[in-house]
Amino acid sequence: MQEGDEKPEDGTIPVAELAMQEVLDHLRDNPIRLKDDNFFSIGGRGRYENPVSDVLAFFMRPDGQHGFGAKFLLVFLDCIGVDSSPLSFEKITVSRELALCGGRIDFFVRGLEWSLVIENKIDSGLNNPLQSYEKHSERCAAGDQYFAVLSPNGVEAPPNWISVTYREYCQGLRTALFPPGSTLTSSKWHVFANEFLDYLQTELYPMKLDSTQTSFVEKNLKQMGEIRKLLDAYSASLIGELEKGLKKFVPQFRYRVVDKLWGIECYGPVRANISTYRWRLMLQTPANEEGNAERTFRLGFWVQNVTENQLEVVRKEFCKMAHHIDSGTDLWECRFENRTQALAGLFAVAVRLAEISKE
Repeated sequence: MQEGDEKPEDGTIPVAELAMQEVLDHLRDNPIRLKDDNFFSIGGRGRYENPVSDVLAFFMRPDGQHGFGAKFLLVFLDCIGVDSSPLSFEKITVSRELALCGGRIDFFVRGLEWSLVIENKIDSGLNNPLQSYEKHSERCAAGDQYFAVLSPNGVEAPPNWISVTYREYCQGLRTALFPPGSTLTSSKWHVFANEFLDYLQTELYPMKLDSTQTSFVEKNLKQMGEIRKLLDAYSASLIGELEKGLKKFVPQFRYRVVDKLWGIECYGPVRANISTYRWRLMLQTPANEEGNAERTFRLGFWVQNVTENQLEVVRKEFCKMAHHIDSGTDLWECRFENRTQALAGLFAVAVRLAEISKE
């Protein structure tokens, strides 16, 4: 409580505290979804058309390793108003960057009795020789011909062409691939597709505050600043406790403690002249984890670069106190009701890992 915010003698709540509570209540009832990092945003090439088109072409091939069959094509045809039920999806070919005189076709999809030409436009304008694309399709494919322009905001398409936005295409794909009530499978292609859709939606449609949100922020800037200071102080306090405890319980190892925003990670050991044994401890507070209805603290820990004997000891011992959730990376997790228990659990894990590293 700041100077001037002393609690009134009559027991009422100070005005400043009420104002901060109003901000917290508003944020609880009107959560703002931030832009999440994923595989594509970390290692991709931003909004470049060709990388995005290459990934889409892979998923559009019904016989691809992804296992989605023709779903990416079916959803796109639905977006342009085509009844796909009479169409055959056998022997489909999806060509990329098909060179013609004066231009290149981004996608040329050819079936036994139909074809689809897609011009992908993310940042550039529509100045392609589209009539040349139409003539090529008519020469090379039999049956019905479909032509579409895919873009973030729906460009004005010429006659014979239909405009499709990434927003409607991504929404249709989400419904087709991950229907409500379903859970994401462990298949790498399901994870890959989900990350790709997340990337498209966050990259092409950056988060914007509406007028109500903007007004609320401007009205409560002071209180929000105080909340941010309090949050920073809490994070610094927690990092300080972790650093102090690790030095006390495992003084032989030097840890690097990092605030990742979604949680605090402790890397150890970080000295090259120690053994090659390495581990990573992660502590998430209730606020760090979405959907944490129990409001518990989550402790996760990974091991890597270990001998088979050491790994066997880790698996044997930690299965008694933690849940093994990822055999591929040897990740364990356990939960605690409060901060004191969570810190004690993390220090206990660090001590035992240090002991095992000597075995």
